[in-house]
Amino acid sequence: MNIDMNNIRINHKGYEISIAQHEDLDANKTVVQEVMVWNVNGDDEIIRFKDNLDSLLDVLKQAKKMIEKDIK
Repeated sequence: MNIDMNNIRINHKGYEISIAQHEDLDANKTVVQEVMVWNVNGDDEIIRFKDNLDSLLDVLKQAKKMIEKDIK
């Protein structure tokens, strides 16, 4: 399997957020699309998103809410 791995890591209020999209180049299909918030609520939270901008934006808003809730 030949995988193209795309990752973006950002920080928000001291929490690390990873945005990942991995594609199987042999099958020409996306195999992973997810946002992970590291160590929020005592755990790593993974939220998957669909293949469109609205879905990604919704998941990023969910991640932001998780962080802000964990800070309080």
